[in-house]
Amino acid sequence: MVVVFATFSPVYMFVIFTNHILKQNAKDIAHKIILTGFFIFMLDFALEEILSVLNLYYPLKGSYFISGLSALLWAFALAIRFNNEYKELQTLKLSLETKVIERTTELEQAIEQRTNTFVNLAHEVRTPLTLVSNYIDEQIKNHGKTSEIVVIKENAEKLVRDISNFFTEEKFRKGTINFDHSQIINLSEFISSKAEMFGHYTQKKNQNLKSDIQSGVYVKADPIAL
Repeated sequence: MVVVFATFSPVYMFVIFTNHILKQNAKDIAHKIILTGFFIFMLDFALEEILSVLNLYYPLKGSYFISGLSALLWAFALAIRFNNEYKELQTLKLSLETKVIERTTELEQAIEQRTNTFVNLAHEVRTPLTLVSNYIDEQIKNHGKTSEIVVIKENAEKLVRDISNFFTEEKFRKGTINFDHSQIINLSEFISSKAEMFGHYTQKKNQNLKSDIQSGVYVKADPIAL
């Protein structure tokens, strides 16, 4: 009778204990499996010790069945735990990637909205500037050139060019146009016009702007890029 009890007690207790912990509301199934393996191991150890003291035969003494079963349960529990952690990491990674994409999209939309605002503003400014430039040409035609009117004309034309360049650069940013640096421009005249423009400004500030620009200097460059 004792032998039968010693033989079937671990199995019976295993079934009872497993049924009990599976009915609990524990969130982590790996925790349940670890407790089950630990209980089996301790039950096997306790039965072996008690029956040894009572000089009773324990059929599973020296057997690796219980230890192996406990180790298997622990390994299975760890596998479940690692798998759950991996899934959590994957979920977190996906969540972060989604947030990054959403934030990037928001920034791109904000940049595009700002760019569209500048484009609309440039469209509104270009027409009046073109009219001003045309009236300056009429003024020169009817009354001749003066240094002041030339500066006004050059700066008005520069503003028109800058606006056109802005549109060109916007097309370049979107990949719809490329700069052509195979063009040859007169760099001397370009710098001279800039020096003359700033010369009038410095005179109003009681300052002198001196320039020594070599004539006849040509370079390969796209005027839009200057």
